[in-house]
Amino acid sequence: MLARLFNNLTVQSLTSSLLVSYLLAGIAVFMRTYEPATLVLPGWSFTVSPTVFQWAAMICLPLYSVWFNSILIRFGFLKGHHHLIPIFTILLLLFGCHENQPAALAAIPLLILIIRQTLRMINAGAEVLQLVFNIGFLIGVVSIFFPPGLILTLVCWVAVVFFGHFSVRTIIIPIMGMASFYFLVYSAYFFFTDFPFPAELWSLLTQFSLNTWNGELHKTWPYLFLLISVLISLIEYVKALNYAKIQKRQFLNFNAAFLVLGIIAFAAFQSPWAGGVIIALPISVFLSNLVQYVSRWWLRDLIYLSLLLTLLLMVF
Repeated sequence: MLARLFNNLTVQSLTSSLLVSYLLAGIAVFMRTYEPATLVLPGWSFTVSPTVFQWAAMICLPLYSVWFNSILIRFGFLKGHHHLIPIFTILLLLFGCHENQPAALAAIPLLILIIRQTLRMINAGAEVLQLVFNIGFLIGVVSIFFPPGLILTLVCWVAVVFFGHFSVRTIIIPIMGMASFYFLVYSAYFFFTDFPFPAELWSLLTQFSLNTWNGELHKTWPYLFLLISVLISLIEYVKALNYAKIQKRQFLNFNAAFLVLGIIAFAAFQSPWAGGVIIALPISVFLSNLVQYVSRWWLRDLIYLSLLLTLLLMVF
């Protein structure tokens, strides 16, 4: 039944997907107990109350999903539906907002913007150098309060390979873009504050540690329902490689590499940030692609059911 609500590009479908997303976000954030959290910037920290985070998450997450959905439709990678809006909202709740994580919530629009710039490389000519510089600059911006975003440097390099722009310059220029942002921030800190920016940034980065998973694996069992759907979506991805157009194949291959890099990074390392929110991006694409091409309606509804069960188990 849910799948039928979002199965076209009409205003009614968009409205339904947005209302359902707001309903799910409201239930998920207000039925769960949050603790106060701190948003840390180099040299500064801000306490974010549970109430502020709950309202911000409920208002922003569906809007982020609408934006990401519109980007993929504009590039032609999703056609004829708004399934991604509720799917992405649920995944953001699962991976980034099941706890008070203000840094992850603030980072999501920057992550989407980075992916938008990355997808523009598919049809880019000479402007690809400007795009990879912009991507590096944006990665620098997000890294000063959400260091897991640094993984997108590898994602950018993967993109230049899959989209046919690999060269020494496209590998180096993202680092130059990141360095340009750090130089601007370093200059601002040097002239206007008493904080040593390099030391403050390093103190943030050293909060990463190897993930031993001691006593944590039992907490991941609710994700089993989601895992089943993701595995099925990967099977559909392999099938799509046989009939999809060249650009769609490039995008799907990039998305698969994005997912693998994200899983490796966030399974191997732990941090005080909800870095797993990054893998919500590629997972939402694969699940939306699966819903688009599965022929039986009851199978589409089962995908939504797996997401809802995972969300309910995480909330309660």
